[in-house]
Amino acid sequence: ADAKKVLEALLRSGIKIGSDIYGSNGAKPVLDSEGLLHWRVRFLYPESMQSDTVEDICQSDSLDEHLDLMFDDSVEPLEWDESRAYTRDRIEVYYQRDAAPLLEIYDVMSLLLQGTSADRGGVANPRIMAKESLMPSWVRVDTTETLNIVLAQDRHVVAFQPVFHIVAKGTNFYSQFLSGAWRSP
Repeated sequence: ADAKKVLEALLRSGIKIGSDIYGSNGAKPVLDSEGLLHWRVRFLYPESMQSDTVEDICQSDSLDEHLDLMFDDSVEPLEWDESRAYTRDRIEVYYQRDAAPLLEIYDVMSLLLQGTSADRGGVANPRIMAKESLMPSWVRVDTTETLNIVLAQDRHVVAFQPVFHIVAKGTNFYSQFLSGAWRSP
């Protein structure tokens, strides 16, 4: 019953679910008592190949609310950021458009049921919805928007767990990233 309600909420919100290309380790959206989706969100730092995970972001939260906490002046700088380039005023957040193949609803439901008493063995070979072959591209996120608005963008396919890439303006890597010279592994 819970998985069905989550699926209905996903469909209502316009969020498209794709293959789990980033390895969500069982992370699934959940509903709260008000019917709002909550997500475990992964932030990747492609320059260093490091990541951070926020365990619970509500669909009605803006990313700004969480980034302000993550990059507050009182928080220790990122261990690997020796040049201290990753500060709140210098970071930009991106998602990869068309990063994951879109799954059919039946397979999304099977993934939502994994690990529950209704689990029928998961999705061995998920069916990918046929679509034209599109090249993935980077889209800058308006971090003032709600998570739901960001995830429901046209051609934003959530790879079962929202994943955002954080880069620092003014670095050599930033230029490579925006030019397309860097590709996600």
